[in-house]
Amino acid sequence: MNYFYENIMIIPIFIVIGYFIGRGENNGFKYAFNGLLSAVGLLFIGAVFKEIPWWLFLIGFIIFVVAITNAEERKNKDELESGFDDELEDDCENIIKTYLTPYVDQKLKFKKMKNDLTACEFELSTSINLMDYSDFLKTYYWHVVSYKVKKESNYQCSQCGSPQNLEVHHKDYDNHGKEHLVWKTDLICLCTDCHSKMHSDDGQ
Repeated sequence: MNYFYENIMIIPIFIVIGYFIGRGENNGFKYAFNGLLSAVGLLFIGAVFKEIPWWLFLIGFIIFVVAITNAEERKNKDELESGFDDELEDDCENIIKTYLTPYVDQKLKFKKMKNDLTACEFELSTSINLMDYSDFLKTYYWHVVSYKVKKESNYQCSQCGSPQNLEVHHKDYDNHGKEHLVWKTDLICLCTDCHSKMHSDDGQ
């Protein structure tokens, strides 16, 4: 073990390097401990082979520095992604809550709503499909979408051309919860009479 004691100075060197690498992330002592383990490992290898070739020492040192640097980068990345996911989840919850509350008299902005919901489409669809349909028809979301459909139809029934008592009809409900994405193909503007007739013809 004489070799071990003769070269023991690499231990404080690795400890100090580890401490300063990790200090900026409040992990100085953790990395200093990693430096201690790396240095002791090299010393034991040297004790077995009676020496540590300069190239082995250099390789060991590089591996040590790269390993702890990459570990910190992965940690920071994981924390960032985790924080982003949590933030996105909170944002979606707030956004969906806003658009699925009963419509009062807000200014209808289809484009803004569509942009707001871009990252929350799955959560929105799930929430809508869990709602009672009568409650869905009262939401700000439905008022924005139906307003868009009526406007596109020039505020006329697509069947008879009447401008009175207009409503918006689902051709089917396969995309229920995604009306803001499929409104041009899945929704049509009808007057009350044509809407009732449409449902009668469909057997609904």
